[in-house]
Amino acid sequence: MVRPGRTQPKRGAGSPTAALLSEGLDHHRRGRLAEAARAYKRILRLEPRHAHALHLLGLVQHQQGRQAEARELIEQALAADGSNAAYHNSLGLVLLAEGEAEAAVSAFRAALARDATMAEAFNNLGNAEQKAGRLAEAVASYDRALALAPDNAEALCNKGRALHGLDALGEAAAAYRAALEL
Repeated sequence: MVRPGRTQPKRGAGSPTAALLSEGLDHHRRGRLAEAARAYKRILRLEPRHAHALHLLGLVQHQQGRQAEARELIEQALAADGSNAAYHNSLGLVLLAEGEAEAAVSAFRAALARDATMAEAFNNLGNAEQKAGRLAEAVASYDRALALAPDNAEALCNKGRALHGLDALGEAAAAYRAALEL
């Protein structure tokens, strides 16, 4: 799942980029992707290496199915600030969408190396591992996600799929039931 604005660098509240970033995030959260993209592009005209605007514009491109553009923008964000776990997580999402499961695994692991409490990255890592055919590893990643966010229905459902693939049908059914209860 894509969630804009999970980690934001601190900027002066009165700066033009801060206002545009706030505007873009509001549009993005409401699903108005074209408007969000316009705000992020305006930031980039003012500050071409603004890591957060590059990242968020990359997420918009990803959400619109333009993976090549998304990847380029997110890689630029990482070049500007490689310490941000959310940027690595987003790169993993793009790589997974491009069918590059092993590269996505690496990106999610890079995110987790920077923030080991990022439940979303553990869930995404499980998805990439599952896509790569490593179902037992995927279950372990979903378990880590669930240890951090026990009410994560998506991770429970994903775990159920992986367990089903491992023919652990009772455990898969239990995971699906728990997801439905949430």
